[in-house]
Amino acid sequence: MPEPEDRPASYNFIPDNKDEFLSVHWSERITPAEIFSRYPGCGLLEIPVADVWTLGYRVTCEPSESEDHAAIWGLRGAKTSALKKLRKCVTRSWRPGTSALVENPSRIP
Repeated sequence: MPEPEDRPASYNFIPDNKDEFLSVHWSERITPAEIFSRYPGCGLLEIPVADVWTLGYRVTCEPSESEDHAAIWGLRGAKTSALKKLRKCVTRSWRPGTSALVENPSRIP
């Protein structure tokens, strides 16, 4: 079980104030190292898109930023209980600041 500071939090799934969607990237089109070079100091979470769909959210390609960019719709104003379900779908997690891979981030209580 990861340390509490390494577990994804519900707020990780809330879109920025200016956006109606959560900005994400297709892992098939970009590597974690490329993401960290674009966004130094940020953390990273990996969630299978099938899990996002199963929870009822819409995912679209948004190539205006880059060909790997996508959006998850329906999270603006989502209840904490819904966001906790997304937390449980995380398959891999990288720590903010160090970009270190966190072991076993999923199966969060």
